[in-house]
Amino acid sequence: MKKTGPAGANLFIFHLPNDFRDSDLKKLFDDFGQVISVRVMTKPDGKSKGYGFVSYSDPNSAQKAIVKLNGY
Repeated sequence: MKKTGPAGANLFIFHLPNDFRDSDLKKLFDDFGQVISVRVMTKPDGKSKGYGFVSYSDPNSAQKAIVKLNGY
């Protein structure tokens, strides 16, 4: 079962490095609020497809992450 946050608390993240994993994505976004789920989409060989998803428990945390990490 995939967990998602309330409206406005779910982010689509792109331009991830090929070697990025779920744990890397969580570590990057943890500073902005309570992360309830992360997912890096991967190819069959295990490398990142370059995008993923982050869900927070509240929209304010998602907004903080957008402000700080947009263009990172």
